[in-house]
Amino acid sequence: MTDDVGGRECHGAVPSALIFADSEAGGEAVSEAVIAAGGRIAALLCLHDAVERLNRQAAIDVVIVELSRDHGPLMDRLLDLLGYMAVRDNRPVVVAAPFVLLDCVAARLSNGPITLLCEPDLFDRVSALSLAWGGMAALGVADISTDADSARLRRLAEEVNRIARTLVRLSNDKPTSPPGLGGPASRVADVQLRYSAQPLDVKAPTMPSAEEVRDVLRLRRMRNRFFDSTLFADPAWDMLLDLMAAQLEGEEVSVSSLSIAASVPSTTALRWIRTMTDLGLFERRADPTDGRRIYINLTEAAVTALAGYFAAANPQDGLMI
Repeated sequence: MTDDVGGRECHGAVPSALIFADSEAGGEAVSEAVIAAGGRIAALLCLHDAVERLNRQAAIDVVIVELSRDHGPLMDRLLDLLGYMAVRDNRPVVVAAPFVLLDCVAARLSNGPITLLCEPDLFDRVSALSLAWGGMAALGVADISTDADSARLRRLAEEVNRIARTLVRLSNDKPTSPPGLGGPASRVADVQLRYSAQPLDVKAPTMPSAEEVRDVLRLRRMRNRFFDSTLFADPAWDMLLDLMAAQLEGEEVSVSSLSIAASVPSTTALRWIRTMTDLGLFERRADPTDGRRIYINLTEAAVTALAGYFAAANPQDGLMI
């Protein structure tokens, strides 16, 4: 493990990363990603040094934790501290863990600029760092093994940085005139679709049965027998349906279970769970019997919307959705 205590101000605009890893392989993987993303390694330390170092650490651009196994109270204490610092200091945190640790990690990290990765590869890590740094870094292609990898990483970093800049711009921009009068909202128009949804003439739609919801999920999975499954990746909808069915059945759904239901890589599923929570469609609920696990539930607004959708999408002529 290495330790470079130099501050960022001595290294120009190069963003820095403080890394804690519980294995040599994990430390190497994260270091490769930091360099590939155009950053600087401020320190690479063992997990046992994490709490003490964080308590005395000066400004750092991102904290990365690479986990390969459960460290019990030590890990819980570190994750609690990271969650607190992420909110207090608005400090980006990236935590990578195997699937078996997904529930206990997600239970302790929820708010603030936190990115959870599940068994990530190089490209997942570079993408997470690019978003955390908000376009501050330039991709370090000199350290990538092949020209093909360099080109792929460069395209990935450029796209991620573009998304990050766009999100910042959208959050800061305020329309100066109403739509249709030359303001920002009138610059881009959606393509007019041939079909449009009819208004729902049901004030209190009847809740679908769990079997009806499961039938929709089965139909969605059946497509994979005939087409490439990546053509229809829609984790938000798959998770909504799975949670709706579970709620109708009186079952609880953990983060790891919902990640499987999303039918996408776990890192992608985690990102969508966070997004849907921020949008007010999902809510977190502590497991009363296990402090290291949470459940994901639909909010009342999401349940109402899904009930209305099923009532509108299943007309009397028996069309399936």
